[in-house]
Amino acid sequence: MAAKGKPQKGTTPGTRFRAVAERRRKDMDALLEKKRFDAAVYLGGYAIECYLKYLITRSQNIPKLPADFETHVLDDLAAAAFTPDEWDSITRTNKAFERIIDEWGPSMRYQANAIPAAKAKEFCTLIDLVYNQMKELKP
Repeated sequence: MAAKGKPQKGTTPGTRFRAVAERRRKDMDALLEKKRFDAAVYLGGYAIECYLKYLITRSQNIPKLPADFETHVLDDLAAAAFTPDEWDSITRTNKAFERIIDEWGPSMRYQANAIPAAKAKEFCTLIDLVYNQMKELKP
């Protein structure tokens, strides 16, 4: 499938990010089943990134993600997606999000060393926890 070219920054609807987040979350599960651990971890983190981008549009009541937020830096996205009280609620209940922020990033695309199965499964469990918590807090 050919790409249509690079979209302009600040033109992606927030609802698209929500849909992509859900698809990448499901891809994570499928890849875990197939023991494709590196890709599962990467796409799981990407699902978190996309859902945060959706939440930014929702919390700011805007239809499209501003160009300023076309980033892969999860803590910057989280700071824009949540009020301080909401963020406090998430980080108080678990440290999973901090671990995802510390360990996930787009540089994983170029990682040559395989992620061990146990570590990948544990990390994907954390992704599920945070993803579901974000959906409960802001569906």
